[in-house]
Amino acid sequence: MVCTCCPTLKNPVAPSRHKRLRFEVLMASFAIQQDEALTRLGALVHHLDVGGIPTAEGPGFAAVMTGARALQPDDDALLEARSLLLHS
Repeated sequence: MVCTCCPTLKNPVAPSRHKRLRFEVLMASFAIQQDEALTRLGALVHHLDVGGIPTAEGPGFAAVMTGARALQPDDDALLEARSLLLHS
């Protein structure tokens, strides 16, 4: 089965729940879907947000983000901690 709004997704979530993510919309609007690194990042974001095809990096990335949430007292501290991690 192929999703109509994300043709590369082979196992989409239920159509009533599935929407293209902003990241996917931005990639399409700038015509950068051929960039392999961005495509892999998009697959990771898609899976973590709405499900679909798992990525190898997904469980580890989700664990790091969950751990950051557990260690921070509020959203401002969480944003700062995750920003440091993602920019490293």
